[in-house]
Amino acid sequence: MTRNEPTSTGGQNEEQRTGGRQGPFYVLVPDRMAGDAVSVAAFLSAIFARKWIVLGLTLAGSVSALAASYLISPVYRSTVLMMPAEDPDSLAASTVARRFGSLASFAGIDLGATSASVDEAVASLRSEGFIASFVERNDLMKVLFSDRYDPERQVFRPGLLRKAPTLGDAHRKMLEDVLRIERPRDSTVIAMHVEWTDPVLARDWANALVRDLNHRLRQQGQDEARKSLEFLHRELAETSLEDVRRGIYQLMATQLNKEMLTSVREDYAFRVIDEARASHESDHVWPARGLFALLGAVLGMAVGLMAAVFTGDRARTGGAG
Repeated sequence: MTRNEPTSTGGQNEEQRTGGRQGPFYVLVPDRMAGDAVSVAAFLSAIFARKWIVLGLTLAGSVSALAASYLISPVYRSTVLMMPAEDPDSLAASTVARRFGSLASFAGIDLGATSASVDEAVASLRSEGFIASFVERNDLMKVLFSDRYDPERQVFRPGLLRKAPTLGDAHRKMLEDVLRIERPRDSTVIAMHVEWTDPVLARDWANALVRDLNHRLRQQGQDEARKSLEFLHRELAETSLEDVRRGIYQLMATQLNKEMLTSVREDYAFRVIDEARASHESDHVWPARGLFALLGAVLGMAVGLMAAVFTGDRARTGGAG
């Protein structure tokens, strides 16, 4: 109990009884710390008395969550490891292009560094045009949106507030749920992950994406080299200055080399280090069954603790009645 400071009060009767002297009196205040200690002790006592309820609900929650994870379709991951395919003559070509910067720029010759080319290749891999053509060419709309596809009628089932999926929807789904690219800053190795419910399809899509991207960029590079050569041929025919003609010949040599590479090199943009492989059926990335069991145990324990405290309160209330 806590004792307050003495409070002096005056009263005529009191003064008469005490001979005119005022005596202190005290007000008793409940000790809150003691009350809190009693509450914690009662809480722990209720839990200990009903520990089997807490343990049982914890185990039941863990088992239930683990069982529910088996009802979820597993997602598998296939990974392709690749590096930028560098041109052995790229440094010399870049030096020549910078020496004749204006002419190279008009000819459409890239003056950028290798890192910029890699950025462009990665951006092409994620672009809507490339992914839409990949989906359309491989007839993946009915695979990506299988939950909305009617195989008997071979049409997409209309919804109340949704229309048939488009290639734009396929692009968003690929970027959000299927395709993931890791490009560490301290390494030139790029990891491309493809995640899907079928491990074989995940492997095939991963390898096909890299192959199609190399083919697309090869065609693009070949077209650019031919257009640059056509421009340089016209400029060569129109100028008589020896220094300019010498520069044009050097630029033409770089573009001839580029055109040759686009014709013979399969891995034009990315050189594959390790192709994707199909994951084992037990090697899935989702659902994480250990995490499901842990979360289920936590939820079951929370329910068990509330049940123990509630039944304890009811027992005390019934005993008091």
